[in-house]
Amino acid sequence: MPITAALLLFLAVPLQAASKTLAACLANGHCSSKAMVRSGVGQKTLGDLGVPKLKAFAKDLKNEKIKWPVYRISKDVQVRDFQERKLEIQARLSTFGRNRLMRASTSWRKWRAQRESGRLLQQRKPLSKLDGIPFIVNDELSASGFTELVGTNPRDQRNPRRGRPAVENDPVIQALLDAGAILFGTSVLHEYGISPVGYNAGHQGPLNAFDQTRFTGGSSGGSATGVALGLFPFAIGFDGDGSVRIPASWSGVVGAIPTFGAVRYDNAETEIFTTLHCGPIAANVADAAIVMSVMANTKNQGDHFCDKVYRDRFGVPMPEINFAPLHDKDPTFTIGYDTAWVHDSDPEIETMFYEDRDWIQQQPGWSIHDNFMTTHWKEQALAHTLIIVSEFHRNYKNDKIEMLEPNTKFFLALGSEIDKEMIDAAERVKKWASEQWMQQFEHMDAVITPAMAVPAQHIEDGIDENGLFDATLVSTMLKYRWPSNLMGFPSVTATVRNNKDELPIGIQVICRPFEDGKCLALAKKIEEHFEGRREHPEQWGGDLEKTSSGEVNNDVKEMPSVTRLVMAATSEVEPRVR
Repeated sequence: MPITAALLLFLAVPLQAASKTLAACLANGHCSSKAMVRSGVGQKTLGDLGVPKLKAFAKDLKNEKIKWPVYRISKDVQVRDFQERKLEIQARLSTFGRNRLMRASTSWRKWRAQRESGRLLQQRKPLSKLDGIPFIVNDELSASGFTELVGTNPRDQRNPRRGRPAVENDPVIQALLDAGAILFGTSVLHEYGISPVGYNAGHQGPLNAFDQTRFTGGSSGGSATGVALGLFPFAIGFDGDGSVRIPASWSGVVGAIPTFGAVRYDNAETEIFTTLHCGPIAANVADAAIVMSVMANTKNQGDHFCDKVYRDRFGVPMPEINFAPLHDKDPTFTIGYDTAWVHDSDPEIETMFYEDRDWIQQQPGWSIHDNFMTTHWKEQALAHTLIIVSEFHRNYKNDKIEMLEPNTKFFLALGSEIDKEMIDAAERVKKWASEQWMQQFEHMDAVITPAMAVPAQHIEDGIDENGLFDATLVSTMLKYRWPSNLMGFPSVTATVRNNKDELPIGIQVICRPFEDGKCLALAKKIEEHFEGRREHPEQWGGDLEKTSSGEVNNDVKEMPSVTRLVMAATSEVEPRVR
């Protein structure tokens, strides 16, 4: 088919199953005609998404300043008030004692952890609760000595990232190493972390720990699989549109992201995405809280733009995360939800959500009502899409596009078609949306939603050749994700139980900025109540009794392929300590 005819076909029909193969074919190649096709698809997609309506809506909005991060500080606040509050939070944090960190289980991990962290055995003076604990990180974080591939193919000779190991650690990694944790390597993710399904065609994975025919979710799919299988107590990932919470939900573990800017993954050399959070994936909420408390205290020398907002307007630093609610023996919560939003999910997930709701209603001092109300959901979600896609394009536009998967090429082409007028409209909607949400938070501590609208989905045929460009599936997966990324709210996803297909399903908690501790505390209470209904995957390696009896294979080289795919992003799987 001539290129011009193909372009006309794309402009005439949506990108559905019949045109995916053709789309993938035309996406390969860097000639001007194929670039024109990608551009045409990008323009049509933006129109189909509703950009003209978004611009019309944004034009009539009258807002000037975003409601946060400065909403909590009044003109009467004194610097000493801020300092006293900081000391109070630090005092509470130092006494955080309910540690449920999952121990290193299989013998190969236990041996390597003990070898690298001799302090545990010789001195009995661990640096922190994380001393000697192994972890992995997304292939997006810079780890000294490891090649930062960002999900690109390490076997492609055209890949400019090959053979260029990072020279220093990202602040988050360094903070964890300083706490005694052991970095074992990097994990598989989709190219640039773009796809929410998480599947990397170059590695043919990662695969879901509960069912190897299904997606893990992404982009932090490898990290979530490693935790779900009991190989690692925790992992670290980036979340620009659910990339920590989606794979955690589909893998039956916990995903937590902090208030935007509260965990400093950035430094002087790192460009900040305005939608990006850095957070832990862990076996349970208590573990996630411990890891986040370390991540929130990085020795960061950079200057986050939130710092500038607070410094210029109030002469004080940006607030720190308040973990104090985790210490409350009898906490109370006021919770809201949106009935229509909950209903727009898989029936079994909706049933699970109302089981949670009914239990919450029975708790003394707690309240939950379907009183969360906001409008223009589609415009809010689209504003986030425009912002993150344009930032991806800005960051990776100079890469060698011919080496990328077809769906990545289309994604970057979409970003190239987003102009200043669209971004201005998206930013106006973001400010308006923040006002709406903050008004709701005046009446409630938290908003809860299903963790995902659907359970883990089957991997489609042909994905290794053509990638995945399924707008319907992506839209469904991102349904509950964008509020935290668009407006910077902290949120936690926790698994409640497994469905009829033995796949994990759960809930999400969203809270006000800097009230991460309240988010974690509520999710922890829900998780603890439903403990016992959540099942491990069949190949789980975290049972010490089975390990010692020989029922679990301890040789990493002989572990199932799904396990090895967790760390397939680099050939370097080597323990790193401080």
